[in-house]
Amino acid sequence: GDTGTNMYLTMRSVVEEARRCREEGAGAIMAAMSRGALMGARGNSGVILSQIIRGMTRAVGEVEGIDAGTWIRGMEEGAAAAYKAVTKPAEGTILTVMREAGEAGRRELDSGARDIVGVLEVTVEAASESLERTPTLLPVLAEAGVVDAGGKGLLVLLDGMTRHLKGEPMEVTVGVREGQVGQEWLVVTSQLHEQEESLYGYCTNLLIGGRELDPDSVRNRMLELGDSVLVVGDERLVRVHLHTDDPGA
Repeated sequence: GDTGTNMYLTMRSVVEEARRCREEGAGAIMAAMSRGALMGARGNSGVILSQIIRGMTRAVGEVEGIDAGTWIRGMEEGAAAAYKAVTKPAEGTILTVMREAGEAGRRELDSGARDIVGVLEVTVEAASESLERTPTLLPVLAEAGVVDAGGKGLLVLLDGMTRHLKGEPMEVTVGVREGQVGQEWLVVTSQLHEQEESLYGYCTNLLIGGRELDPDSVRNRMLELGDSVLVVGDERLVRVHLHTDDPGA
C-alpha cells in the first residue's frame, strides 16, 4: 500500500546517502541519513519518518559511537520532532508507536540497564505492544480489523536494527494474494493513511531550496492551498507534502 511504499522509498534514499558519506563516526553518518530522509521523503509516512530520523540525528550530535543512553535520547527527540511536524497529530499511529517505544527504553535505562542490544529489545517489544493497541485508539483501524501501517513499518525498522546488532537474519515473507477490494475498503485505507478524509484530489510533494527559508511561513501558505499539510526542514531546504486541487499554485 501507499504507506509501505512511501516508507520504503524514503529509507532507500536514507541508505543511498549514508553509503555516500565519506566521514567516519556515528554523528556524520546520522547527518547523512537525515539529509537522505529529507530529500527522499514520500507521502505523510515518509515525511514523518524523516523527522524521526532528524530528531535522532540531533540527539546523536557529533559523537563517534552510539550507546544505549544516546539511542534512547534519539528516540525521544525523534518522537518529539515527528509530533511537531504534524498539523493534527493523531494517536494510534506511527507517532504513538515511536513515543511509547522510547518511553519504554527510558524506563529500562532508569532501572540501570546499559547494554544497547538489551535496551533495543525492550523498545521493539514495546513498539509491538503499542502497535497492537492502535485499533483501540483509532476507530477506523478497528472497523477495518487492521493495525496502523506506519507503526508497523517503524516496528520493522526497529526490529531489523536489533537483529543486525545481534547478528540474526531478518525474516522476510513475500507472497501474493488475489482478491477484490471493495469501495468501502478503499475509503478506509485512505483514512488510515491520512488520518482524515481529504477534500482535495492531488497528493503533492515538493522541495524548496534557498536561503533564510522559514518553514513556519511555508506551512501557513500551504494551509491556504489544501489539507494533509506537512512542512519540515530548515533555512536552506524545506520539504512539503499536501493534498490540493492545484499542484501548480
